[in-house]
Amino acid sequence: MTTKAPPMATFFLGQPGSLFRIFAPPILSVLGGQVAGYISDRFYRDGEDLRFGGQPMRTITYGEFTKIAEVMPVEVVHFLENPDDLWCLPSFSCWSNVKVTDFLQKLDELGMHHTYSPVREERLWWREQADAHIVPMSERFNDGRSRQTLFSRVNAIRNSDRTPLMEIAFGGEHEYFNRTNRCTSLVPGSEEIYVDVGAAHGDTVDKFLKVTDGRFDRVYAFEPTPGQYAQLERFSEIKGVHTFRNAVGAEQGALTFYDNAHNPFGGNALAPGTGTPIEVECTMLKMDVEGYECNVIEGAKRLIEKCRPDMAITCYHYPWDLFQILEKVQGIHGYANVALRHYGASLYDSVLLFSDRQSFDVARAH
Repeated sequence: MTTKAPPMATFFLGQPGSLFRIFAPPILSVLGGQVAGYISDRFYRDGEDLRFGGQPMRTITYGEFTKIAEVMPVEVVHFLENPDDLWCLPSFSCWSNVKVTDFLQKLDELGMHHTYSPVREERLWWREQADAHIVPMSERFNDGRSRQTLFSRVNAIRNSDRTPLMEIAFGGEHEYFNRTNRCTSLVPGSEEIYVDVGAAHGDTVDKFLKVTDGRFDRVYAFEPTPGQYAQLERFSEIKGVHTFRNAVGAEQGALTFYDNAHNPFGGNALAPGTGTPIEVECTMLKMDVEGYECNVIEGAKRLIEKCRPDMAITCYHYPWDLFQILEKVQGIHGYANVALRHYGASLYDSVLLFSDRQSFDVARAH
């Protein structure tokens, strides 16, 4: 007679930061609310409750979790964002009753999305890209940090292990541009013309104004979604800042854009059904545009050929973005310096950097 194995209890682990807020609720929903608890000494000490949809989740200490794991099989789904917080995972993995699962792997197992493609599809796509294809692309970069970033990102999705990517990532305060560090991102001059396509509510415009101490030539910021633009428009009161409720693409004309009220930063011109369709005017020109980057680049072709602007372009919305954007830009103008940088603990926030005037090589950046 076969003894039936006891059911595996699932626990969440990780400080309730951005990744936890984004991904824990949908995972909990797909699991039918069947998560046994949240492991955190901090919440226990502070006497706080972790709540999902107004309902508290049981919070247990590491010591309490250890006692549970001694008597029943458990799974720990972790959302950790800092390499220093990974100290506990090896000890968990050594216990025969404990299965440690990165939240990326859980999204994969449950058939869920991370960005716009199901994680399973994205993982399979990258596994199909032979190293013989990826290595030549890595050689397009002229600094070692870019090559490390590329392979860390590829392995993160192939193996559902974010650890190498977390270790190679720079802090979000360096994303797109910063004041002085030429290795991490672009460093603006004092008389820049800055074009922000996909400006959302203006957080990056605000960052640009602070990084340059308000010394710039002009700012042009484009955002098509009404809710985000309503907040962006306040920057038009600043001299030299011009805001436009337009999309930007390969040609002028109307474009159907999908505005998702539940994910205001994820409006998309490419994925019907992800939100409310709205008609926007499409202006020619630059880029965090939710997978529409190649169309923007095509629209900016003459500008890139003539002005050769420094560019920071997101390349993480779809798995093929990295290849297509690199090929598209370099086909228009062969930039002297091309780099890949990552600024987060997940698959978000990978950015391609292009410049003729700035080297991103740490050995030559100062």
